[in-house]
Amino acid sequence: MEITDLQLHPVHTRRETGSITPHVIVTLETREGITGVGEMSDLGHYSLQDFPPLPRLRETLLEILRGRDPSDITGLTARLAQTFPSGPFHNEIRCGAELALWDTIARNAGVPVYQLLGGKVRDRYRVCYPIFRMRATDEVAENLRRVRDQMGLGQDAFRLYWGANLEADERFLACVRDEYGDRVEIKSLDGSNQLPRDEAIAALRRLIRYRPTHIESPCQRDDLADMRAVREATGAAVSEHVTSLQQGYQFVEAQAVDIFNISLVAMGGLAAARKLYALAEATGTKTLIGTTQELSIGTAAQLHLGAAMPNLDYPGDAAGPLLYQQDVVHQRVQYHQGYALVPEGPGWGLELDPEAVAANRASFG
Repeated sequence: MEITDLQLHPVHTRRETGSITPHVIVTLETREGITGVGEMSDLGHYSLQDFPPLPRLRETLLEILRGRDPSDITGLTARLAQTFPSGPFHNEIRCGAELALWDTIARNAGVPVYQLLGGKVRDRYRVCYPIFRMRATDEVAENLRRVRDQMGLGQDAFRLYWGANLEADERFLACVRDEYGDRVEIKSLDGSNQLPRDEAIAALRRLIRYRPTHIESPCQRDDLADMRAVREATGAAVSEHVTSLQQGYQFVEAQAVDIFNISLVAMGGLAAARKLYALAEATGTKTLIGTTQELSIGTAAQLHLGAAMPNLDYPGDAAGPLLYQQDVVHQRVQYHQGYALVPEGPGWGLELDPEAVAANRASFG
């Protein structure tokens, strides 16, 4: 096969909370008529003023990819990493382009992507529903309603973003435990690396009694000794987002984490994420599949990764299609009784909906 063209489609979608999230959909075309799709997901974590102008980004990606065989994953991901080594949006850009490569070669072979990763060891895996950070106690009631609604759908694992208002956090957790007991799993308390060490320890000592499965990103992570101190002071398993193989090794060496939180966006694609799974297996580190709240294309990629990796130890976070009111595929990723179902069919097992892309088109970039 030979890559002939690439297009970038900026879109924005509304979450059920009302917030708007930008993404870029990547379509990759080949001389053989195969089109693959990828996704640069959830780009609102940085200022979109810093996102490269889309015409320039398209030309840069075409310089790397045009005329090349999409099955040269090793060579092409190395060139992507050289061009986008680090910095705001670089991992997202690399990931979106690489996902389109995987979809293209799997479609050409007529197989799901997980077959290219060695085959599937599971056809679904458990995921949690996120409860976003509360800044006031009057937000507790609405989030308890979300828990009740999801429990009614068979969704019984939740992740709480905490730290903006500890009174609200504690009230929410107490109400959930009072109403549901251990029928609900508080899969993680996610601090998003916002608090310094001592504040994180003091806060978690208030919250840990509500029996979270683990704590996630509990403190600022610019000091590995601080991360280890939080882990030791709380006695809880700690997970952390990993953005490179080298960082994963540093976390293990410093005994700073128990669990690698692995997401394709954070690692910059499937090729890098697979290496991190190998490191986890070699060091006895547990894993889970994280999220940046992807649409269905990005979520499907996470699911294919989870289908093929034997050492997947905890419920994941890939619940984006449950949150967004719009998507860009004909049939979005499916969930059942708290599990995300790995899509079947060639590539990601999804079909891009051009009308939905046009209806949700955004103007950034």
